[in-house]
Amino acid sequence: MPFNHKSIVTLIAIVCILAGCEKTAPSKFNYDLRVAQPLVENEIVHAYMAEVTYTNGDYTYTRIKPYYDSEEYSSPAKFAPRQIIIKWNPNPAKYSGQTITITDDEGFTDECHVASYGSTRSIYNLIPGKKYRAVLKGFNPNTHKTDSLTSITFSPEGQVRMINVPGINNVRDMGGWKSAVYKHEDGSPMTIRYGRLYRGGELDRKQTLSASSRDILLKDLKIGADADFRNSTECANISCSALGADFPYQRISTSMYASSASSDTHARDFKWILERLREGKNVYYHCVAGADRTGTMGYLMEGVLGVCENDQCKDWELTCFYSWRSRVYGEKYDFGTMIKTYFEKYKGETTADNCVAYFKKYGITDEELEEFRSIMLE
Repeated sequence: MPFNHKSIVTLIAIVCILAGCEKTAPSKFNYDLRVAQPLVENEIVHAYMAEVTYTNGDYTYTRIKPYYDSEEYSSPAKFAPRQIIIKWNPNPAKYSGQTITITDDEGFTDECHVASYGSTRSIYNLIPGKKYRAVLKGFNPNTHKTDSLTSITFSPEGQVRMINVPGINNVRDMGGWKSAVYKHEDGSPMTIRYGRLYRGGELDRKQTLSASSRDILLKDLKIGADADFRNSTECANISCSALGADFPYQRISTSMYASSASSDTHARDFKWILERLREGKNVYYHCVAGADRTGTMGYLMEGVLGVCENDQCKDWELTCFYSWRSRVYGEKYDFGTMIKTYFEKYKGETTADNCVAYFKKYGITDEELEEFRSIMLE
């Protein structure tokens, strides 16, 4: 039916009303959800990782001391993990409360309720390079509904995933180190996976593991096995893991430094760790401080994965930010002597060659070493 004059006038009026509404509608609120601090490494560790390189075969010097001695970052900041910080502009005039939720594609969820005027969420233990999604929601007291306000995707930056577990010292993820031996088809280096092997200090004896720390280890890090390198004196009256009476646990009094080259203890530890990884369990390995025996095991496993000598030294010295350790030959914590001893005993061209030769001498097969690589490299 054709429009008559009255219909046209009515239509024009409706258009004008809608246009007026368009002009007078309030502008959309800018929440500006963003990552204000993206690094997992604290400032001193980040500088050390970026600036330090060692000459292979020369154990007469260390470059850790200026960072260790720096007064710019006071203890415990030098070994403290760093929080990823997410910020936004709140809208307290409209919302009486807020929720910020961080998730990944593998089931991780961190949900935090924030007051209406809150504008910051800080979170530990995220994985570098992994994609996360942050969603901001607000509770509207007028509608009694929770509205989705805005979201972003982001990836934490840095390499050294220092782990925050209150009461436990020197905890970090073994992931992130590049292999100098094993490559992808395009020639790029493979990298040690995050989230499978964790190293650190003891979980018990001098302190009782708190419920919140246990939750971090079991729920956030999803640790499924405890490899303990302490001796019987250090473990008096301890017969199981602090993570539970039935928790997968093995304790072998393990050697360290140069003496480890002639001991099968690390090979026995490695076999047990591999069995747990094969079962899909993430493993926490430790001694007392997560330094000497733990550092020796880290050196050996990194060698199997093809990590170069420079990076093996740097990873071992990261413990300095918790407790002084130097790679210099002949010093008390004698990492330099250990590397020289492995070269003398196993005659490899690289530290990686020597680590492989050690495990093979004490019964670890090529197939087991390759299985370990297939689990730990990506």
